[in-house]
Amino acid sequence: MDKQIVYNYDYEQINYPEVQKIAGFDEAGRGAIAGPIVVAAVILPLNFKSNLIKDSKKLTFKQRDVAYQLIIEQSLDYAITVIDLEVIETNNPKIASVIGMEIAFQSLSLTPNICLIDFEKPNFPDFAGIIESIIKGDQKSINIAAASILAKVFRDRIMIDYHQVYPDYQFDVHKGYYTKVHAENLKKYGISAIHRKDYIVLSSDGHIRDLATKGKYGLGINFDDYTPIYKTPRARMPIIRKLKAAAKKASHIYLATDHDREGEAIAYHLDNVLETGLKSSRVTFNEITKDAILLAIDNNHKLDLNLVHSQQARQMLDRVIGFRLSNLLQKKIGSRSAGRVQSVALKLLTIREREIANFISEEFWIITSHYQDFVLTLEKYNNEPIRIANETEAKAIKVALSDNYKVISVTKQSRKRNSLNPLTTSTMLQAATKLNFTTLKTTFIAQQLYEGIEINEIEFKGFLIIDDSSIEKEVVLKLPDLKESETIITDQVQLHQNFTKPKPRYSEARLIKTLEDLGIGRPSTYSLILNTIKVRGYVVLENKAFKVTEKGLLTNDKLQEFFYDIINENYTSQVETQLDSIAQVDKPAYMTSHDCLAILKQKLKVKKIGHTGTLDPIATGLMVVLINEATKSLLDLDQALKIIENGNSYQENAFIKAKALSDFLKSKSTDIDAIVIGDDTGLEIEALDNFPGIFSERWKGDMSFHQAMQVILDKLANQKNRKAKMITAIVCIDNKNKVTKTFIGQLEGFLVFMVLKVTKRVFLNKEESLFKTASIGFIGSFTDTIGIGSFAVVAAGLNATKSVKNVKNLPGTLNIGLTVPNLLAGTLFVSAIQVELATLISLVVAAMLGSFCAAKIVNKVNRMETIVAFPIMTCAGGFALPTTALTFHRDNNYSPKVSYGLLIGGVLGTVAAFFIVFVGIQGGFGIKMDRFTYYLK
Repeated sequence: MDKQIVYNYDYEQINYPEVQKIAGFDEAGRGAIAGPIVVAAVILPLNFKSNLIKDSKKLTFKQRDVAYQLIIEQSLDYAITVIDLEVIETNNPKIASVIGMEIAFQSLSLTPNICLIDFEKPNFPDFAGIIESIIKGDQKSINIAAASILAKVFRDRIMIDYHQVYPDYQFDVHKGYYTKVHAENLKKYGISAIHRKDYIVLSSDGHIRDLATKGKYGLGINFDDYTPIYKTPRARMPIIRKLKAAAKKASHIYLATDHDREGEAIAYHLDNVLETGLKSSRVTFNEITKDAILLAIDNNHKLDLNLVHSQQARQMLDRVIGFRLSNLLQKKIGSRSAGRVQSVALKLLTIREREIANFISEEFWIITSHYQDFVLTLEKYNNEPIRIANETEAKAIKVALSDNYKVISVTKQSRKRNSLNPLTTSTMLQAATKLNFTTLKTTFIAQQLYEGIEINEIEFKGFLIIDDSSIEKEVVLKLPDLKESETIITDQVQLHQNFTKPKPRYSEARLIKTLEDLGIGRPSTYSLILNTIKVRGYVVLENKAFKVTEKGLLTNDKLQEFFYDIINENYTSQVETQLDSIAQVDKPAYMTSHDCLAILKQKLKVKKIGHTGTLDPIATGLMVVLINEATKSLLDLDQALKIIENGNSYQENAFIKAKALSDFLKSKSTDIDAIVIGDDTGLEIEALDNFPGIFSERWKGDMSFHQAMQVILDKLANQKNRKAKMITAIVCIDNKNKVTKTFIGQLEGFLVFMVLKVTKRVFLNKEESLFKTASIGFIGSFTDTIGIGSFAVVAAGLNATKSVKNVKNLPGTLNIGLTVPNLLAGTLFVSAIQVELATLISLVVAAMLGSFCAAKIVNKVNRMETIVAFPIMTCAGGFALPTTALTFHRDNNYSPKVSYGLLIGGVLGTVAAFFIVFVGIQGGFGIKMDRFTYYLK
C-alpha cells in the first residue's frame, strides 16, 4: 500500500464554519538577503477544497504554478504586494512584512470578516473584525496556504527575471536566500543592486584570539588572578579588518555563533575586538532555516559571561596541561603531546591493549541439541549452573543425558521495542563507522549538511519510494509450541569446544561511546581527539580498531607514573562537571584553573640530582655508548624497540632493556648517531623529581676516551640516593677519537629514545668503493691542476699574439682568479672527507702560493726553464690535495680502499691536467716537443 502524507487544512471549518469571508495572509522573502518581500492576501469560497492548496514548501514548482492559477481563477478575492529594498532597508524585514500585509489588506476589494495571519498581528486600519495569528498557519489554514502559494510563486518569478539581469549570482537557483552557492558568488562578485543592505552575513572562521605565549612558563595566564592573557594571531588580522569595516557601517550587529562554550567565547572576543559597544546582541539557533533565524533575532539577548568564563577555564586548563606536559614528554621520551582528554583516551586504549596482551585463553565446552528448528543449550546440570572445562567432563555429562525431556514450565512475556532516537553528534559518529567513515570525514560531511546543500527539488518525495529488496528482512526466531508436562524428544546431543577470547580492541565508535559514558570531552571534540592520538603515532587503526604502539604505551606509562592525579577518568570527568558549574554560576572560573595548576606545580617540582659513593660499572649497570657524530649509521625507533625487547614483553625492567641495547650496539659498531639531549652549558641541567634527568658537560682539548670515562666515574662516585636501575653514559667522539661531549644521568633505559636519527650526513664513509674514491680524487686533482696551469696557457697565448709586450703585471692581477678553482677543489674534498676548517685554510693558502710562484716564473717568457718549471709547480699543486686526504684518512683509520682510491685518482687527474696545460703552453710559445725532450735530457 502506498504511503501518503496527509495535511489538515480544515482550520476554518472547525473554528469558523459559518463565516463567509475569511482572508489568509502570508509573505515570501523575509529571510532572503536579496530581492523584495512579497505579501499575499487570499479569500477563498466557503468550504473550498483542493489537494493542491497546501503549504507552498510542500509543492513542486509545477504544482505551485498550477495551484497559483487555480487560486487566481477561483478565489473570491486576492491581493499581492511587493515591498521594495528601500522600505526593507529603511525599516527591517519584519516591519516591512507588516507594512506589506497592511497594504494587501487595503488592496482587497472585499472586506473580510476574519483575517488569519501566519505572523504577528498587524494593526489593520479601519478593520473591526477578528485578526488571529496562527503559528505555522500555512500547514493548518487553507486560506493562509493559498496566500503562501501566491506570494512564493510571484516572488520566484521576480527573482528569475533578476537572474537575466545578474546571471553571475544564480538567483534562479536560490531565489536570493543565503546558500552555499550564493555565499560563494558574493565572495567572487560582491553585492549587487538588489542585495539588501540591511543584513550582511560575515564569518569569523572560528576563534579570532588565542592565549598568548608570554607570561610565566609561556602559558598566557596571569597567575595573580588566574585570568587569560590573549593575543590576536597575525593570520587572523585580514578577517578582523574586514569585520571591523563592516561593523562601523552597521546599525546593529548580531553575534550568531554556536550555542556552546566555544561559540560563546568566539562571540565574546568578536564583541571586544570589534568594539561594538551597545549595538550588538547575541542570537542562537540550532538550524539554519528561515523560521529558526527569525525567531533567534526576535529573541536576541546579551552575552552569557558565565559560559565565557567556563570556556576560559577550559582553555587555561588545556594550555597548562598541554604545554607543560607536552614539553616535558618531548624532552624526556620524544613524545609530541599530552592533553587532558587525549591522554585519558590513550589510557583507556592502553588498558585494553594490556588486557589483550596478558589474556590467557581458557578452554570450555558447550552441549547442544535440537528440537524441531530450535537449538537447545544445556545451561544447568542437576539444577546447578554448569561450566564444562574440558572434553572429559563434556563426554561424561553427554553419557548421563537422555533424548527424552519433560517441559516443567512455560512462561510467556511481551516486550515493547521503541524506535531509535534521533541522532546526536556522538551517535552520528558511532553510526558512521558502519559506512567505514572516519570521525573526521563524518564531522566534515555533517558540517556541509549544516551549512546547506544545493538541490533542485526540496520537496522531492523519493524517500517515500523504497525498494523492498533493499530492506533487510528481520529474522524472527519462532519458538516451538510447548506445553507444561509435555515430553519432547530431541535430536542427537552434540559437543562443542570453545576458547575464551579477550575483549576486542576499541573501535572509533566504541571509544566515543565510552568517553561519552564517562563524561569525558564533548561530542564536538571527539573527532579531533581520535585524530590527534593517531597523528602523534600513539595508536594505529588495524581492522577498524585502535592498536596502541610502543610509543603510545611508553607515553601512557610515564604519564600514569608521574601525573596520575591529572591524567585519569575521574579527574577529567570532574573538570567537565566543574566547567558546567562555572557556566551555571556555581563556581568561580579561576578555581578550576587554580586547583589544576596546584597539582601540576607539585608534580613538576624541580630539584638537582645528588651524588653518591663509588660504583662498579658492571654491578650497577653502567652502560657506555660511543657516538661518532660524523657517521651516517641509522637506528630507527621502531627497530630499536623490537631489538631491545629480545623476546621479552614491554613491561620488562630498564636494566634488561639497556643491557640488550648495549649488546646490540657492541655487535654492530660503536659509531651510532644520536639526537643530543641537553645543552652544552657546562652546568648540570635541572631534572624533575623522580623523573629521568641528564647531566651535560663539554670537554675541550685532547681528552681521550679513557680520561672522559674516569671523569664520569668520578661524578658517579659520590652520587647519593640513586633510584635509577640504570646509569647510562653517552660519550660523543669526533673523527680523531677525541671526546667532544658526554651525557650521563638517571635514564632508566631511555637511551633508545636518544638514538633516533642522523645529526648530519657525510659524503664518504670509512667503508667506500674504490671507484667512488678514485673518481673524487681524479676530479679534485684535475680541477686543481687546471686551475693553476690556466695562467700559463693565458700567458703563452698573449706572448704568441704579441698583444702584451711585457707580462710583468699579470701575476698580481690573475693570482686571485687562479685561487677560485683551487678553492672549489678544496671545498669538494672538505665535503668528502669532513676535514676541519684549518685543513681547508691550509689548502687554499698552498694553492695561492703555488699560483703566485708560477706566475713569477712565467714572467720570464723567453727562458726555456719556464716550460719545465711551470708544469712542475702545477703538478705539485695538483698532488697536494690527494696527499693531504691520504694522510688524513690514514690517521683516522679509514679503510685502504678510501686512501688508495683518493691517491690513485689524484695522480691520474694531475697527469691528465698536466698534458692539457703543457699542450697549451707549447702552442703559445711555439716550442716543439723534441726541444722539450732534449732539454730534459
